[in-house]
Amino acid sequence: MQKNNVTGVQLAEVVGVNKSTISEWLNGKYLPSGIRIVKIAKYFHVSVSYLIGKDTTPYETPTTITTIDEAIDFLNHFNILKGMDVNQKTDEEWINLAVSIHVILKMNGMV
Repeated sequence: MQKNNVTGVQLAEVVGVNKSTISEWLNGKYLPSGIRIVKIAKYFHVSVSYLIGKDTTPYETPTTITTIDEAIDFLNHFNILKGMDVNQKTDEEWINLAVSIHVILKMNGMV
């Protein structure tokens, strides 16, 4: 919140709770529900893993995906490659898949 100059009131409006709830979360009295955590992560454009401290660096979703590295990072971030052999498709096919998923997520306000 400090890094982004966001107040408790602003975050409360985005997440759909009152300011005192934000204060209770920050003081460790209560934890936000899963859906609230997702809303907070989306608002700050970070992954849930980063928000809860599992990852030490935030994942920044690219605005466009044009390279195989961007495609693989994006697909990995959303666990789409879990258990898949990346050699089973060409670079172009992976990029097209990543772009398609990116478009769908963007249309639904998820990235």
